[in-house]
Amino acid sequence: MAKNHVLLIHGIGAHGKGWSAGWQQCLRENAESFDPYANDAKAFDADVAFAEITYDQVFEQGFRQRWQSLAGALADVALPSAVRTVFSELAQSPDARLPHSLWTHGLDAILWYAVGQARQAVIAAVALQLAEALRRAQRDEADVHILSHSLGTSVVHDTLLCLAAAPDTKKAFDPKLGGQRWTSYVSVANVSRVMGALASPSDDLAVADFRPHSSRVQGKDLVSTFVNVRHQLDPFTFPRRFKPEWASPPYWPIEVDRFDEPAHIHDLETQMDHPLAARTCLRLFTGRKGMGSKTEMDAAWRRYDQKYGRSGGNLFGSLRLLLEPDAERLLGPGEFARYVIAYGKEVLA
Repeated sequence: MAKNHVLLIHGIGAHGKGWSAGWQQCLRENAESFDPYANDAKAFDADVAFAEITYDQVFEQGFRQRWQSLAGALADVALPSAVRTVFSELAQSPDARLPHSLWTHGLDAILWYAVGQARQAVIAAVALQLAEALRRAQRDEADVHILSHSLGTSVVHDTLLCLAAAPDTKKAFDPKLGGQRWTSYVSVANVSRVMGALASPSDDLAVADFRPHSSRVQGKDLVSTFVNVRHQLDPFTFPRRFKPEWASPPYWPIEVDRFDEPAHIHDLETQMDHPLAARTCLRLFTGRKGMGSKTEMDAAWRRYDQKYGRSGGNLFGSLRLLLEPDAERLLGPGEFARYVIAYGKEVLA
């Protein structure tokens, strides 16, 4: 049996080579709960090949290194005026935690959302990597799956649409033209509605084509199976929750409510440790559709309950107050920047 190829796409923050080691370890450890992986440490690696897709270099080289500081960012004429106002206030803040968390993590989200040049550059970088990953999978006659987290869910969403629409790539990436239909797409902490495109990043599509609930990135169109894993208390998904009214299957929504520490609620590992999420994704990634007996799942739930013993509560209530009573509207660039900064203060600092 050919290895299944699983492409991993990160979220905010710095991601150097080997960044996905924690994700891979999380999947391997969960796989060990199920036959045939429980008694054969090498079996999982024989079935699955991972590949990292990175885009942090766009933010790092194109913006952080060039700007060096908030003062440098404020001097850039490409910075939207609403974001400039927020950054100017932040630069004068006596709270040193805010610039640090903004610079290392939040800046990625703000650039993607508010600066069209950054969004287009990220899409171009990820598109090249997806094209190369597809060539490798086709060479190996392997199924190809995508697993993305946080900001990466919005990046993947827009990139898949652009690949299926651009004249140079649509024959390879539009299933209606005989191109690739991705075997599965798993989104964790999906923020594609929170960070929806304010203007189209493609000359071939209108901005309305990028609305996640009605776009082509859904089961039986650009992907065969769509799995969405979401933590009910994840503050970064508060503004506009991803919850389409699609038929299931091929759309599988999975809700998580347990955690060990509040700061880890948004983490992929926290959400993918959920036994139902783990079994669903591992069945897809390994091609073993019947994996996970009742006995194995009962044991997995017991281990999960021991590791993640906390649930509920009014966590991150101040972040909710920033959005209510109109939590479903698309945020303006300045509002989004303020929300990211508040998120950094309450969660990242």
